[in-house]
Amino acid sequence: MTAASASIVVVNPNSSVSMTEAIQRSIEPLLAASTIPVRTVRVIDGPPGIDTQQHVMQAGPAMLRAIGAMPAAAVVVACFADPGVHLLREELTVPVLGIAESAYHAAIQFGHRFGIVSISEAAIGRHARYLRELSLMDRLAGDRSIGTGTAGLNEQDTIERVKDVATRLKQDDRAEVIVLGCAGLGEHRREIERHVGLPVIDPVQAAVGFAQMRVALSQ
Repeated sequence: MTAASASIVVVNPNSSVSMTEAIQRSIEPLLAASTIPVRTVRVIDGPPGIDTQQHVMQAGPAMLRAIGAMPAAAVVVACFADPGVHLLREELTVPVLGIAESAYHAAIQFGHRFGIVSISEAAIGRHARYLRELSLMDRLAGDRSIGTGTAGLNEQDTIERVKDVATRLKQDDRAEVIVLGCAGLGEHRREIERHVGLPVIDPVQAAVGFAQMRVALSQ
């Protein structure tokens, strides 16, 4: 992989076509404001969702096989567990951005304490470990789950559940910013933001925005 191409590669580490399409829709608003092309890909032989620690551990090598030889100026790992980010940074010669790390750093530009809308209860512990690694645990107001998994994101009431949890983070945990804890919710960001009355950060949009900035500054 080299930076000879100006494309930003957004890689979905799971095999879900619908998730990959949702990721692409979420970044459409950013494309009109930039001349840097963005390519969204998925790991065809990956799991249907990154829902367990085993999935997280397997994702890095799978992504490296899928995109390691692909020309790109930057890579965005489009999963909120930021799986394989350290491996890809070690193996590739271009910037690698994880969407969770990007979202957290974006969130603290909008408020002192942020709340995370997690997809599953199991993800909350992973988020806490990662926030401690990033020295950002003191900026966390709360982390609440909508009680599903990656496969459940297509359920009709998912966005209403996200709105309810975001409201609880605002009212009960005093969050000043809401972070969406999944790559597949960005197309609903404005709707959720209007409902909760706080800034809402979509992690894919945050990471792609940072990637666009890094590529632009290196040209």
